[in-house]
Amino acid sequence: MKLLIAAVFALTSTVSFASLRQTGYEARHIAKIEKAILKQCGPMLGLDLISKFERVVHVDQGIRDVYYVTVLRGVQNNIGYNVKVNSSYADMYDHSEQNWGAYSVQSVDCSSEE
Repeated sequence: MKLLIAAVFALTSTVSFASLRQTGYEARHIAKIEKAILKQCGPMLGLDLISKFERVVHVDQGIRDVYYVTVLRGVQNNIGYNVKVNSSYADMYDHSEQNWGAYSVQSVDCSSEE
């Protein structure tokens, strides 16, 4: 029974975040957003991309930071939600990922459409 529940959850989370893959964001960025949405809002079904905005800040000598605002629409318990995610990219080495460029999520706002 536990295996069945885990399989359904894994399938649901994969389907829910499918539209994030269409944003053009790097996989590490998408993973951070998925984790933050799950933590703040709980599991969402059928997430659809509504809009995305990127603001690039040129720091110095080719170094740049990028600030993202991603707006999604999802469903949880037959209630529609608007999910707004503020995230960023810092042009620095990410020691935890052992890769260049550190992604982080500053905030996730889940508000019902009711």
